[in-house]
Amino acid sequence: MLVVVIVIFFFHIHNHPTVKFEVAKADVDRIRQQLPTLSVVETYGNTVLLQGKVTRDQMPLIEKIRKDGLPAPDRPDLALPPIASAPPPPPPGSGSGDATAEPLPPGDPNVDVMMTDQPQTIDDAPNSGYLVGRVHNKGDFPIEQVQVDVYTHSSEGVRRAPIPVKLAYIPPGGSLRICTTYTGLSAGEVTAIRAVAQKPTRPAPGTLCWALEDLDRTFADGTLTVTGEVVNPGDTPLKKVQIFVEVFDPKGIQTPGPQVIKAASLDGGATSLPARGKAKFTFTMNLAELGLSVLANQLEVAARVWASP
Repeated sequence: MLVVVIVIFFFHIHNHPTVKFEVAKADVDRIRQQLPTLSVVETYGNTVLLQGKVTRDQMPLIEKIRKDGLPAPDRPDLALPPIASAPPPPPPGSGSGDATAEPLPPGDPNVDVMMTDQPQTIDDAPNSGYLVGRVHNKGDFPIEQVQVDVYTHSSEGVRRAPIPVKLAYIPPGGSLRICTTYTGLSAGEVTAIRAVAQKPTRPAPGTLCWALEDLDRTFADGTLTVTGEVVNPGDTPLKKVQIFVEVFDPKGIQTPGPQVIKAASLDGGATSLPARGKAKFTFTMNLAELGLSVLANQLEVAARVWASP
């Protein structure tokens, strides 16, 4: 099978050129087995953007693709070589800790998880950092809670025991960033990060969840203030209206910490909305206390509504 690759960006840095190109989502694992230094930068639809440094020995394949265009059925010389077989599991007592070469368990088909393969390190803790990505709810129902198990892979082809991450309140067809921490592992040892989702918890029938857009932001005296409007889209009054907010920096690191979900209230403390009704809400965060004032205009604020009729 030929792998379709579109190279959109290319440059050299000393003896390790850096490449960035788009591939079909279904081909990512196969490509990364041959080019393990590539990382997922972004995902949009069925297309994934990969980026990373490669050796000059690996450049002829990419240069052929750039020069000759897309691989065609009669151009087997442009195809990636066959995938090498996975290394055997490390023997007991080999010092590999909880590493294992077993394949990942299957994930729930309603939840798609894409992790960024570059760990976000902590300057004063070289063996600790963050693992980030994005979770997509492919179902037609809101997710009340789902556990995502994140695995790190090493250059030896083994993976470490999962890091469980709890996520909540994801709209149908919506997505939410994921952020968790790792310890006891140098970022240089990580060649891939994979994740699978367990079966999500469905809410009671009739529960609604949707993302809030068009948020207004102001920053003054070290405090970020986010305001928005909640509109009841239906002809049925809503009760138990809750607003949940999560904040992420440009690297996808959650603040003030992983899995911290903040609550916001409708103005006046209201908890219900009439049919087709609307109300304002306000959310504040003291960025000065967190040392994030310089990122005030770069933070991503994810807000969504959770309500029942």
